[in-house]
Amino acid sequence: MTKTINETGNPAKIRQLNRNAVLRYIRSHRLCSRIELIKQLELAPATISAVVGDLLDEKLLIEVSPNDKLKPGRPTKKIALNANAAYVLGISLRIESNILYIDSSYSNYCGDIAVANSYECEDASKLELILSTIFQAVDELCALLGDDVSILGLGLGVPGVVHNESIVFAPNIPCIAGNDLYQKVNAYKNFPIFLENDVNLLLVTRLESLPELRPLNIAYVYISQGVGAAIALKNELWKSSGWSGEIGHLALPYEEGEYKSLEWLSSLDGFLSTKLAEQGIYFDASYALSPDVFELPSVKRVMEKYSYYLSLAVQVLNASFDFDKVFINLPSQSVLAYCMPLLLSHIESSPLSIAVEVDKADHQLVACGSALLALRHILAMQYSR
Repeated sequence: MTKTINETGNPAKIRQLNRNAVLRYIRSHRLCSRIELIKQLELAPATISAVVGDLLDEKLLIEVSPNDKLKPGRPTKKIALNANAAYVLGISLRIESNILYIDSSYSNYCGDIAVANSYECEDASKLELILSTIFQAVDELCALLGDDVSILGLGLGVPGVVHNESIVFAPNIPCIAGNDLYQKVNAYKNFPIFLENDVNLLLVTRLESLPELRPLNIAYVYISQGVGAAIALKNELWKSSGWSGEIGHLALPYEEGEYKSLEWLSSLDGFLSTKLAEQGIYFDASYALSPDVFELPSVKRVMEKYSYYLSLAVQVLNASFDFDKVFINLPSQSVLAYCMPLLLSHIESSPLSIAVEVDKADHQLVACGSALLALRHILAMQYSR
């Protein structure tokens, strides 16, 4: 392992870096001994003893007795994060069949996630009703965890473009645009609030569940009423100037010299819905189509064109970052099952070929990502104390 700490210089800075290194290593490996920390971090035994002692006193770490009692000699106690040291909450907003739902989750200090309740908001056009539903979800999470539990923060996921503490625009929930949502949720409780785009949060959840993806450059494309794209470069979310990685505004040639946005060409509500409606074929509320529809020659031509536009979305991302893998999440399983082989064919024949995988995310995964990303931010703050 690369040596991380040089034990010379400013003492306070050194203690901070040592604390950072120990917490990061234990979080990554879950369970380890002091001897392992000394070897892997290349720190002096006295330094490890002091840092671990402080973290044990703060109840951020616990000592775990070894299970294997058959080995000769004195058993070596292991140390681990204290899962119950603190919790973070996750709240997310989603539109489904024109209904606004608010999902909730929470994470312990180790990053173990539990999903909680989903709430239907009575009127998605009124910010005050949305806020009251969010407050209800937060109150119920706090009651579930108990009064004696330390809650470090709240992650809030929204379907819109996020810049710092403001929502630049949210086309399906326009009343949340601006910074009122953040400020009023922030004022409701005394812990920090972390606002983020929902597609970024889906990618955070994916990275947490598949550790083998963390060293890679990953893109996550979510296609529904619009198109959202999230980017992670070696486990770190990439956001240009704090934006959410949107790619949908790129204009491409369409028909007879006309240009259309990539979002219109590849979203379910754009090109695909328009061309199917011209043939009297309409999506239901879940964007499902009956299997016999795909046997029609005219529909096959539409699906071929739509698959091509999806491949362009992947190529736009890959041309910019040279990704190792791109995930596509398209809620309409009937459309996805039909067009995926066509999409892969387009990708494989392209000069910028890229590994593409399908991801079918449960709606609660955005709320889970909200809690996980909030935990990341909280840990970064703790590391730098």
